[in-house]
Amino acid sequence: AGDVLFSTPTIRELKRMLPNSSIRYATSTRHPWLLTRNQHVDEVLPYPLPVEEVTKCDLLLNLEGVVEASNDTHAVDLIAQAAGIGVEDHSLDYSLGEGRLELAEKSIPRDGKYRVAIQVKASAQCRTYPPQLLTKVIMGLMDLKIQCVLITEPKSLAIPDSWFPMCVNLGATTKPLRWEDSIAIAATADCFLTPDSSMHAFGAALGIPVVSLWGSFPSHIRLIKGATNEVIKGRGVCQLAPCCHHTGCG
Repeated sequence: AGDVLFSTPTIRELKRMLPNSSIRYATSTRHPWLLTRNQHVDEVLPYPLPVEEVTKCDLLLNLEGVVEASNDTHAVDLIAQAAGIGVEDHSLDYSLGEGRLELAEKSIPRDGKYRVAIQVKASAQCRTYPPQLLTKVIMGLMDLKIQCVLITEPKSLAIPDSWFPMCVNLGATTKPLRWEDSIAIAATADCFLTPDSSMHAFGAALGIPVVSLWGSFPSHIRLIKGATNEVIKGRGVCQLAPCCHHTGCG
């Protein structure tokens, strides 16, 4: 999801350069919602692309693995370079959709002066904060009367029922939430707390402050210029970090 958001400045610039073009974006079945309200994308297609769809295109831009291609160039710039262009505006395009924020605010009553949305896991284990330590962070925030909303996969995390409503686990809903709905609920928070994963990109797109924890990736190649982001760098666990977790050390 974060990589799709990193591609939106390039899409926006391509549309500016070629205003009469039709931009069609192919992505996995988990991610079309990231682009359906993007004014610069004319059509969202499934990935992998069927051959008949490929032959309809005048230009095919393959972004597979582009973001992981460098340890020192920003992800947005890597995608722009793959398209053969440059982008000055790194801002990310994502819209919640009309009425979604209001609906999300009604779905979970605010408890406490502040609300923090916490992404529990990253897509790679080496970027995920250990659960036993995250539990201590959550308990510390609740002691400060700060409500925690946990953004996580269905049934992937169990917390005591007594923590509710100061801690709300979106992975424990009776009907599993869609990722899009979880982001809408997260957008009601005053701050995001996240590992190096997609939530810092959503925070940049939605204008919400983010505190992010970084280990295997250097933060300067992922954070968006102008966004409010407080970086905590992991240290002492792996002497090779930041290694972009491609060294094979395990």
